[in-house]
Amino acid sequence: MDSQAVQRMPVLVVCNKSDMEECASAECIRELTADERHRGDLALVPVSALQGLNIERCIRWLLTVLTRNSASYT
Repeated sequence: MDSQAVQRMPVLVVCNKSDMEECASAECIRELTADERHRGDLALVPVSALQGLNIERCIRWLLTVLTRNSASYT
């Protein structure tokens, strides 16, 4: 994350298999992905593709962030 443009990019961390007992907690993953240089939107969402858990939430987050920031990407 050296470039300022990269530091401002939105990041969606999708943690699949959240329905399994042995999955890492969202807090553990947040600590592993933390980077104080990142200034853009960041979301960490536990999902279960098998159960359909939070899939729509991820899509809504992407649409919201990309729509809001669309001028930045052109």
